[in-house]
Amino acid sequence: MAVSILPEECSIFGLLGAATLVLMHIDRGRLIAGVLAAAVGKRSIHIKSNVPDHGTSHVTVIDHDGNAVSCTSTINQIFGSMRASQTLGIIWNDEMDDFSTPGASNAFGFAPSPSNFIAPGKRPMSSMSPMVIYNKNENNIVMVVGASGGSFIISATAQTVIRTMLFNQTVKEAVDAPRLHNQFLPHVTQYEKPVPEEIVTLLTNVYKQNMTMVEKQKSVVQALEQHPDGFIHGNSDFRRQTATYPAGY
Repeated sequence: MAVSILPEECSIFGLLGAATLVLMHIDRGRLIAGVLAAAVGKRSIHIKSNVPDHGTSHVTVIDHDGNAVSCTSTINQIFGSMRASQTLGIIWNDEMDDFSTPGASNAFGFAPSPSNFIAPGKRPMSSMSPMVIYNKNENNIVMVVGASGGSFIISATAQTVIRTMLFNQTVKEAVDAPRLHNQFLPHVTQYEKPVPEEIVTLLTNVYKQNMTMVEKQKSVVQALEQHPDGFIHGNSDFRRQTATYPAGY
């Protein structure tokens, strides 16, 4: 979904991915935390309007003062570590899978790398790429962007930024454009069906790429672009499996 809005028309504006963002006063937050704690272990009623999504979520925000947030959160794989907090019922993540295991690829197909083996004080490799693009000459935010989608995040975010910043495409055109992805190992280049056949032929014959077509790439981009005219242009990736609109805006 693509939208355009003037900053003064709202106090804060953002596109949400697979989760709902709520901004509130700290006292109200404590009140809600108390309600949640009391409700642990009690059966709840399933609300059909809930977004049936899981895993990684990204939110991009620009407010009327020019502040911006690009935030990606994740529990990694579906249901994370398969363990939950005994007090609040929050599912713990399984980000340890982002470390390399000798002799085995991780859940997203990344081959093991000695530089990513588990060691004291290390953080695992991550594909999360939240970005805030700032024009220091004009002292303003130009673009806020990020994505979900495991190993596809980096290529999806990079292609969106390149199309917008270098090719002067609208944020709608940049997010919706067909994508290509190659993470080196496995050495396969995935491309979406709308990619022109001449490009596929060039990559296959000249650059010896192993090309594989997919209907939709797994990455989901949320992007906002702030124009000099004061308008904020936003686009939520149509590739979401649940709907063609963000969870909120």
